[in-house]
Amino acid sequence: MGLSKLTVAPEDEPRFRALMDEHHYLGAPWKIGQTVWYAAEGGSGAWPALDAFSAAALRYGARRLDRMAPARPVRGRERTAIPA
Repeated sequence: MGLSKLTVAPEDEPRFRALMDEHHYLGAPWKIGQTVWYAAEGGSGAWPALDAFSAAALRYGARRLDRMAPARPVRGRERTAIPA
């Protein structure tokens, strides 16, 4: 199966958001600052993989797990910290 990288165009954003809402535990990402979305496109036009990058993420350092807030439900699922 051959895949190609596709930069998600503005007219394809509803499709990207729908797939993220369906398959990602946090749902579709917000567009904050400079954001670029990518999709891997298969020969049939399917998008088997999605990726999102935001310039805002470049301003944050590593997160400390010992300072994480207690777990709380996120869109019906439980958020848990990864043990150190």
